[in-house]
Amino acid sequence: MQDRLPFSGFVANFDGKQIQNKEELFRFLEKNVGLPDANNWSSITDWLTDLSWIKAEEYNFILENYDSFL
Repeated sequence: MQDRLPFSGFVANFDGKQIQNKEELFRFLEKNVGLPDANNWSSITDWLTDLSWIKAEEYNFILENYDSFL
C-alpha cells in the first residue's frame, strides 16, 4: 500500500497476518517503529500518545490485513 499512496514522513506498515499475538506486536513496535521499551501496554500507550521522539512532521501507521491482526 505504501507504494500506491503519497506518504511522507514516518511510515510504519503493519501486516496483520504477521502479527498474531501481543508478543509479536511488541517485537514489531520495537524493531519497525523504534519504541525503546515496548514490553507492556502501559509503555506502548505512553510512547504512542506522544510521538515527539520520532523526528518527522508526519506519521503514517498502515494496518494491512486487519481481519487477521491479533
